[in-house]
Amino acid sequence: MLLAIVQSTVNSSEKRDHRDHFRELEREANAAAQRLERRAGQRFLGSFRSRLVQQLIRTYRGGIQTREYPKYGVAYFLTAWHEVVRDAGQMLASNGALSTPEDVWFLRKEELLGLIDGESVDVDVAARRAEFRRHASMDAPPVLTSQGEALRGEVTREEVPEGALVGTGVSDGAVEGVATVVRNPSDETIEKGEILVAPSSDPGWTPLFLNAAGVVVEVGGQMSHGSLVAREYGIPAVVSVRNATQKIRSGQRIRVDGTNGIVELVEKQSE
Repeated sequence: MLLAIVQSTVNSSEKRDHRDHFRELEREANAAAQRLERRAGQRFLGSFRSRLVQQLIRTYRGGIQTREYPKYGVAYFLTAWHEVVRDAGQMLASNGALSTPEDVWFLRKEELLGLIDGESVDVDVAARRAEFRRHASMDAPPVLTSQGEALRGEVTREEVPEGALVGTGVSDGAVEGVATVVRNPSDETIEKGEILVAPSSDPGWTPLFLNAAGVVVEVGGQMSHGSLVAREYGIPAVVSVRNATQKIRSGQRIRVDGTNGIVELVEKQSE
């Protein structure tokens, strides 16, 4: 995966393109901040309002950076815990407490600690493994209540082209190109200029955005990770497109309208 990320980065753009793009976004952000300050200054208590807007903008920018720190801490802790459990699995398998080191991932915490202490623990690992595989093959609903009810909302829009898919536009602009459906960012890549179609997006998907001309995601909102990255990179994106990975096929030509939240299927995929 690491080599694929490096290769994708190398092939994504010409030298210094990212710096030029960053400076352009910085100019746009500063211009937008100045417009807000001027509008605030034109109203009652304008001087106070203008200073308040300046402070809010600084607070927001600082908060956006700070929100990444807890994520880093959680990821660091989970990585350390993963290594400890992995080593415990190898130890328990070597002394016969487990059939294979991988069985450790199907133990509850109390069971794992009991085995480490030399206790006899009765666990049906095969049944849990089968249950895990069954759950892994299921599609998770967008929202699951505390009572176990699956909620599936529909995004609607008036005056939509026939056959178009509707979602939420999160990054302005429109682009037409060849779609590539990716379900696992660790195993797949996309070529420069292709449109990424994905079931979801988290930081692990970011390298694929480097080559993407547009993005379509089945879930998400304005503040989803993929939405933020799409706006940062300046590529059109539509999220909350239900069943996009099933309705769009790799190689199919589509048009992504990130302004209006519409994905058009320009041509049908040949059978």
